[in-house]
Amino acid sequence: MVVSRQVLIEADRNFAAKFPELVDRFRQFMHHLAPLMVDDPTPGSTEKAATLVDRKDAPILAAAQNANVDFLITLDKRHFLNTKTRQKVMLKVVSPIEFLQSFERLFLEE
Repeated sequence: MVVSRQVLIEADRNFAAKFPELVDRFRQFMHHLAPLMVDDPTPGSTEKAATLVDRKDAPILAAAQNANVDFLITLDKRHFLNTKTRQKVMLKVVSPIEFLQSFERLFLEE
């Protein structure tokens, strides 16, 4: 798993707002998962991403593109699945459950 500081802060804020009872579990999960921390996107890459998605989502998309990930995992897929993004972005935008299902299929195939 790859994550930038901005994405981790955003995820933590969303858990606190939407699932306050799960914040401690989320933090423990992230601690034990020990994701690869990548640099936050540059202002230039964030501006470029803002031409494809809403400005508030641009740092998330830019970080994913800069890290060259295969999946962008989000609870708000619709923010990243507009026509422009589908044409220009070569990563899969999936929900957490979709990612886990894909992971499970890959694991079972081996």
